[in-house]
Amino acid sequence: MDPTLSVVVCTRGRGEAAYPAVASLLAMRPQALEILVVDQGGDGALAARLAPGPIRYLPQRETGVSRARNLALAETRGGIVAFTDDDCVVPPDFVARNLRAFADYPSAGIVFGNVLPAPHDPRLGIIPGVVKAEPFLATRLVDQVGLGGMGACMALRRDVLPSLVGFDPDLGSGGRYHAAEEVDLTLRALALGIPVLETPEVWVTHHGFRCHADAVPLVWRYLFGTGAAYAKQARRHPLAMARVFARVALRFARGATGVDYGSSPRIPRLRAFAKGVGAGLRHGVDPATGLFLPIA
Repeated sequence: MDPTLSVVVCTRGRGEAAYPAVASLLAMRPQALEILVVDQGGDGALAARLAPGPIRYLPQRETGVSRARNLALAETRGGIVAFTDDDCVVPPDFVARNLRAFADYPSAGIVFGNVLPAPHDPRLGIIPGVVKAEPFLATRLVDQVGLGGMGACMALRRDVLPSLVGFDPDLGSGGRYHAAEEVDLTLRALALGIPVLETPEVWVTHHGFRCHADAVPLVWRYLFGTGAAYAKQARRHPLAMARVFARVALRFARGATGVDYGSSPRIPRLRAFAKGVGAGLRHGVDPATGLFLPIA
């Protein structure tokens, strides 16, 4: 494995509001091989703030986080590509932590870390996060239910990319199904026998606060996308996914979720997931790539 690491942040029209995330990348020690910012629909403010400097700024006319991440995968050179979001701050040793995680688990093709909610008043709203105390290496499709990985703290080994093809443009923010591009990538990796690690060794701090009114559609979009991602794999691997759905039902009955959505009502979550499953089952899948087929 090439032990070099590229770090990517994808943003869309946030201008200088994305700069705290970028500033934390500049403060990393040791530094990454390269830092890439993919900006969809930027007004030029962030580009002006970054130039001249060590960060490569790449505008993109297309929209959707999956398209932005696919562009980043094509444009970076590191043996490992780590992603964070434009409302997250990474620790100074972010590079070292990612490299150590892959070194400790050399079979892992994808590594997810903790997404720690920044301090906030839970009476006013939520910051979605994932906080796990112990590492977990998923090796089978059914193991995905035990993962809570978020794209805000995710890294991929470049040598698995040819098998995975990339992120599905129909999934993720800005896509047809709004979210869960990382869930889909994880499912496709596990179906191919590529292990996925979730570890507290790697972490970022998430500042994406949502008031309770705004959190409701956010949670709906995430569960809708997750349902669509699950449905895709149900069409390709029905027996294995039957076990996945059984575990999801058990977790729902217990009130457990991989991602912390605060106290949002459970029934709307179930409805969103079910609607996503229905939509995903109606959408054709490319048997060669595992991506949703284009809809005219």
